[in-house]
Amino acid sequence: MAYELWSQDIFSKGELSPFMYGRVTVAEYGNGLKTAQNVLTYPTGAAGKRFGTLYQATLSGLTAFDQLYFQTFQYLNECVYQLVFTPLNIAIYLEGILVANVTTLFDAKAVYNLSTTTLEAAFRMAGVGLTPTSNKPFDLKRSPSAANVIVSAASNQFTLTTPITSGLVLPVRFTTTGTLPVTVPQIKAGITYFVKNTSTSTVKVYSTAYDAKFDLNAYTITNAGTGVNNVIPQNTWTLANCVFKNLPVYDFNGPVTSYDTITFTPSAMTGTGVTITLSAPYAPLTSAVYVGGAFIGGGGTSRITAVADTSHFTVSVQDPFDAVTPIQGSLSFLAEPAWSNARGWPIICSSYQNRALFANTDSLPNGFYASVINDYTDFGDLTNDDDDAISWYPSSDNVNYIRFIVYRKR
Repeated sequence: MAYELWSQDIFSKGELSPFMYGRVTVAEYGNGLKTAQNVLTYPTGAAGKRFGTLYQATLSGLTAFDQLYFQTFQYLNECVYQLVFTPLNIAIYLEGILVANVTTLFDAKAVYNLSTTTLEAAFRMAGVGLTPTSNKPFDLKRSPSAANVIVSAASNQFTLTTPITSGLVLPVRFTTTGTLPVTVPQIKAGITYFVKNTSTSTVKVYSTAYDAKFDLNAYTITNAGTGVNNVIPQNTWTLANCVFKNLPVYDFNGPVTSYDTITFTPSAMTGTGVTITLSAPYAPLTSAVYVGGAFIGGGGTSRITAVADTSHFTVSVQDPFDAVTPIQGSLSFLAEPAWSNARGWPIICSSYQNRALFANTDSLPNGFYASVINDYTDFGDLTNDDDDAISWYPSSDNVNYIRFIVYRKR
């Protein structure tokens, strides 16, 4: 008797009731499933994997939903961390295993209003009230921990000098003063692997965090190598304010305290220590306010590096001045950094096409800023090349403030 091969590619009727079993003459029977577990059926006929979540860990110490914010952090091409923000703490999970805690000053309001983005090996965050005195954005970064010397190798695991907390899955790198341990596949310097401890002093090696968690595809270890061989866990985490190479600039005082009648005379057309002398004191001009700002006029573009007094400041010239003659204030641009503790820091962040993005400060709620391409610390907007930083202030007849930044495909 010939074999019959049943082929079905339409599941639009979903999971059938047991009362339908055997009713092959009913049209729904041919378009249904006996068991549809963790799948969704679509009107077009297909059945797809149901999206959802898996239990990883129980969070404690929370009394309200607005005390919690969580996000994933894809760390380069190595692994994906789960970050759990609660008041005064960031819990860092890898494959559902708590690998680190980072202390913060973020209260419940700051946690609830966080805006975050991933910038390659950094996790950037902005928001309201990140510290008691400032909204300055933060970067969370990972760095190597102390080296752990390999003592021996046996039974496809390394014995280490320094004990490791039981149950952890950790990214590691290997270094040697001689030759690296012999393994299959062969481990190499400069590549990230993952280890899971089988005791407080022994670990196995894996290619991925998933394999390490479930003890899949562990490396075969033949010997411990020669010389001093180190396992270096990549699990030291730091949270620090963003360090910026250049800030965007804005003239907050021009419309209010006009410098139109003052002239500005540069001491040289080019250079990094050029003094600009004002024909009369300009009261807002102080070191605390204007360093990092900009002066543009007389064909030149410069960034303010120091302020001596209300009549003298020093600049680093980017585009040369036409001459060392007085420049009329009404034809000039004198600006502060757009971001500061006094003027406010951005509370919205994102990223797009190799640029870091910021928006919305206390003084400029409609401000939008994009970094130099491939440099997430440089927001200097004094030049206009295609890959330079961008500052934009959209406005209309209403109060315009940017609440979030989303990607829209054209």
